[in-house]
Amino acid sequence: MIVHLVLFRLKAGVGRDDPRLAAAVQGLRSLPERISLIRAWEHGPNRTADAEAWDYGLRAGFDNEID
Repeated sequence: MIVHLVLFRLKAGVGRDDPRLAAAVQGLRSLPERISLIRAWEHGPNRTADAEAWDYGLRAGFDNEID
């Protein structure tokens, strides 16, 4: 299995309650239904108070490399 890990930092002024983030999360939720090659899919916000940590992350699993 190929696993992709993607980490995001929100732009300054964009909080966890920002509607743009809510729209992005909704889009992420829909991807496994739209992309049949996805075998594993997890995503969510960072839950630590560390200011240096990434704000959001996702992990995607695929059977093999995608050309």
